[in-house]
Amino acid sequence: HDLGGVARRKVLIDSVRGTNRNVMLIDAGDAVQGSLYYTLFGGEVERKLMNALGYDIQILGNHEFDKGLDQLAKEWKQLNAVRLSSNYDFSGTPLDSLFVPAMIRKVGDKAIGFIGINLDPAGIVSEENYKGIKYIDGVKAANEKAAILKENGADMVIAVTHVGYENEPGYSDLDIAKASKDIDIIIGGHSHTVMTAGPNGEPIQSTGTAFANIGVITID
Repeated sequence: HDLGGVARRKVLIDSVRGTNRNVMLIDAGDAVQGSLYYTLFGGEVERKLMNALGYDIQILGNHEFDKGLDQLAKEWKQLNAVRLSSNYDFSGTPLDSLFVPAMIRKVGDKAIGFIGINLDPAGIVSEENYKGIKYIDGVKAANEKAAILKENGADMVIAVTHVGYENEPGYSDLDIAKASKDIDIIIGGHSHTVMTAGPNGEPIQSTGTAFANIGVITID
């Protein structure tokens, strides 16, 4: 059906890396959704493949919690990517100290800031599977963390989100875009939307689901 395939994905990713000097590969969560490999191996297969593809940043989706915190911690401790979460407090849980709330990557003479914003797990994730994690309002966290990054010298801030494009319970990528003056680009997941920009020109990209697409954002 002209879809999928990790080897095929690697060829596409490497072709972008081969023609551009500064490339970052980013995942917006739910890398394990809907796969029999996850049912059988609890994230080991996806973790090894994501490492082989060379992801730079990964954030949690709600399905990463499906096997519980201990299994999630076991696999994510072995990720090569930066684990990013700006609005979950993992203190006292198996995920404690595995994540950073924000990061700045130097690209040439520019500094690019990144934040990771996740959905409210209540009602979406089984309570036992996120026990002890404290959720912080995503719009508030996005604004605060983005402002701090700009104050610390970031020329641009990119929010990697797993909240959904629109009409999601609580808040959406559109709400984050409308509420923030410091976020320049949003790379979104969760709602499986395929798009390159919001209807009013909001700089939002979401590439659908099941790795059917790879999104490329070129920043001048």
